[in-house]
Amino acid sequence: MKKTEPTLFDVKFMELEKLKLDCHKHMCRLNDLKIVYRDWFDRRRQSFLDAIKTVQITYPQMVPTNILTLSHFKSLYLFTNKVPKSGKRINETPAKMEAFLSFWSQFCDLKSQSDILYERICTYCDSITRLREPKIKLEIDRLHKQFTVASSENYNFTHVNNEKDNLFTYRVAMPDHQYHGLVSFMPYLLQLATKVCYYCGKLHIEKE
Repeated sequence: MKKTEPTLFDVKFMELEKLKLDCHKHMCRLNDLKIVYRDWFDRRRQSFLDAIKTVQITYPQMVPTNILTLSHFKSLYLFTNKVPKSGKRINETPAKMEAFLSFWSQFCDLKSQSDILYERICTYCDSITRLREPKIKLEIDRLHKQFTVASSENYNFTHVNNEKDNLFTYRVAMPDHQYHGLVSFMPYLLQLATKVCYYCGKLHIEKE
């Protein structure tokens, strides 16, 4: 019996299914990082914030007094590594900050993967005639643009609106609430990237 050749629609359907599967796998990686971050936040947030305050109080003229961006945090961290070792409490602060920078490094790797997936989504959508709901692609575009802007180390994260899935970061004590933007920044970015993957799973093509 002669084998039936797949139609163009069949090929594109399978291509979309593969793209959705890759987005789902990436979404799992994003969620894994968020889970690990939340565990760190639950156990270490106060010692992390206390380390920052120690540096700010000890060297108020040398480090940012308000941490509004990731670059502010990085400059504070780099300064602590230049402080001469003296056995003082401040010498313990770099180690307490390194976990956060490790999370940022992992996030940057995931962001690169997110960007690649977004390019694949765009290329795919440009290659087909019709989506069942074109507005879903528009939402993906909007979210990815928001994600790209927010992922900058100079992004002012005091403007971040903490969404319902990230409310755990509000457990920062009121006296330390000026650091809320810093600790909620990572969950916010991961949530944006996760939404892009989620909406990719909602894409469907229509036959002409």
